[in-house]
Amino acid sequence: MVRASSLAVVAWVDGGGSPRATGVVALTRGPVPVLALTFARADLARTLAGQGKEPSTGRVALVLTETRSTGAGFVPAVLHATTRLEVDVAGDLYPAELIVQELHRYPPARLLADSPLLCREHWWYLPRLVLELPDPEVSELPEGTDGSARQVLVTVDGDRPSISLARLSGQDGPGERPDLELLGGADPVPGPALLFGQDASFPDLERWEEWSWAGRVEPSGAGWRLAVARAPDRVGLPGVRRLLGRWQAHRRLERACRQGLAGWSRPAP
Repeated sequence: MVRASSLAVVAWVDGGGSPRATGVVALTRGPVPVLALTFARADLARTLAGQGKEPSTGRVALVLTETRSTGAGFVPAVLHATTRLEVDVAGDLYPAELIVQELHRYPPARLLADSPLLCREHWWYLPRLVLELPDPEVSELPEGTDGSARQVLVTVDGDRPSISLARLSGQDGPGERPDLELLGGADPVPGPALLFGQDASFPDLERWEEWSWAGRVEPSGAGWRLAVARAPDRVGLPGVRRLLGRWQAHRRLERACRQGLAGWSRPAP
C-alpha cells in the first residue's frame, strides 16, 4: 500500500504530551516504509527519531488516505511503528535506492534531481535523513475521496498517536466547540487533539498546503466535540505561484538544506 501511495501524513506525540502531524511523501526501502527527509527538515527528523528539542519516543503513525495519483494497489491505512534513523550526509543512499520512487511520486523533485547534471547542481538535495518504520502495525481505513475525509484527527494514547478520520461541523474558531463527525479509524481518546488537513495541486504537486486545529476532544452525548484552542488562518490551497515565487521557494529550500547540513553535527539547542 505504501508503494502505491502519494501524499501521506506522519503523526506523533511530542515531549509535552501534545499530538503533532505534518505532511510527507512515504517511500519504501525494500519492504520497509521510509521517510527520506531532506536536511531542510532536520528538526523534524530529530523529533521523529526521539532526539529533538521536544523528545518523543520515536513512535509514529503514518497515515495514508490521499487517493489521488495512487497506484492500483493503494488501500487507505494507518501504520504504527517505532522509527529507526539513518543519516546520509554524503548523499549516497538517496540516488542509489530512493530517487526513482521520489521522482515518480513527487514531481517537484524532477526539477532538482532528474539527471546527473541536476544532481550535481543541486547536491544539497541529495543528502537525506532516512527514517525507517520497520514491522509496522497496520490498520486499514475506510475509503474516502472527498476533502473532508482526508482530515486526520490525532489524539494521545499513552506515548503514541491515535488516529481517526473526522470533519468539523459548526464554528471552528478559538473558543468554539464544534461537533466532530467521525469517518473511520480508532475512537478518539479524550484529551489533547489535533485535527490536521492538507491539500496539493495534482498531478504536479507544485502547491502543497497544510493546516490544523488544536484543542481538546471531549465526549458530547453520543458523539464528540473539539474545544478549539488554535484555528488555522486559512484552509485550502494558495494561488498559483508566479516565476518569482517559484525562484524564491527554490532558494528557501536550498538555504534550509545547507543550514541543516551545516548544523547536523552540532547538538540540537
